[in-house]
Amino acid sequence: MPPHLFFTVTTLCIAVQFMATSLAAQGIVSAVGGMVYYAESDIFIDDKPVKFDSIRRPHLKKGQKLHTEMGRAEVMIVYDGFARLAPYSDIELISVGSDSARMRLHKGAVMVALTEVWDKDSVAMLVGDHEVKFHKGGVYRLEASGVTPATVKVFKGKVSIVFNGSEKTVKSKRKIDLGNGPYVAVKFDHKNVDDFRAWHRTRMDIINKEREAAIAAVRKGEGDRADHILLKGGSGPQFGDVGIPGGFGGYGSVGRGAAVPSSGCCAGGAGGR
Repeated sequence: MPPHLFFTVTTLCIAVQFMATSLAAQGIVSAVGGMVYYAESDIFIDDKPVKFDSIRRPHLKKGQKLHTEMGRAEVMIVYDGFARLAPYSDIELISVGSDSARMRLHKGAVMVALTEVWDKDSVAMLVGDHEVKFHKGGVYRLEASGVTPATVKVFKGKVSIVFNGSEKTVKSKRKIDLGNGPYVAVKFDHKNVDDFRAWHRTRMDIINKEREAAIAAVRKGEGDRADHILLKGGSGPQFGDVGIPGGFGGYGSVGRGAAVPSSGCCAGGAGGR
C-alpha cells in the first residue's frame, strides 16, 4: 500500500475507534452517575427505605442523601469510579456530570476508588468545611464521626485538601486529620485491612472479574452473553444498549453495538483505555 494511503486509512481507523469509545462512554455515564450499584441490607434515600434491585437499580438525584444502617452500599459516581459506604454512613450527591462528581460525607466512612481522574477539580468530596479533591486514580478512605476530627487516608493516589483559602496536598500512604490544624500529612499503616476495607476489595475483585469476562465475550461477538454475565453477577448497569460498565480497573466500556476489533490498525478495541 502506498505510504499516503496507509496514513489515510490508519488515521480514519483511529478516528472511528475514538468515536466509538466516546459514544459508548457517554451512554454509560448518563445511565450510571449516582447509581446505587450494589447494596447489602437496608438503605435509605432521603430517609425513605429503598429495596435494592439489580435490574432496576436505585438512582441518586442531585441533592439526595444515601444512608446505610447495618449494611453497606456501593455508588457509581463517575464512569470509572465508585464510592463505597460503610454501615451507618451518610453521603449526599451535590452534582454529577459526564466525568465529574461532587459529594458530601455527612457521617461514617467511605472508600473512594477511581480508575483515573480527567481533571483535578472534577471529583471532590466535601467533609465539614473542607473540600477533598481527588487528583489521581487510586484508593482513598474518608471518615467523619462528628466527635473526633475527620480523616482522609490515601492508600494510592493524590488529593488536595482545600480549607480557608489554603490547599494541602496529600500523597500515597499518607493520612491527614481535618481538624483546626496543623494539617500535617503523616504515614499510616496502609497494609492494615479491617472488615470494611476487606469488603471493598471483594467488591473490586468481583467487578473486575465480571468485566473481564464480559469484555472477552464482546470481543468474540457474543454481546448477549456479555449482558448475561453482568446481569447474573449484579455488577453491570443494564440500560438499553449499554453493555459493559467502567469501574475500578481501567478496562473502559463497550456499547452493545460498538465493534471491538481484535487485529488490524485498531487493535485494542473501541473500549480499551
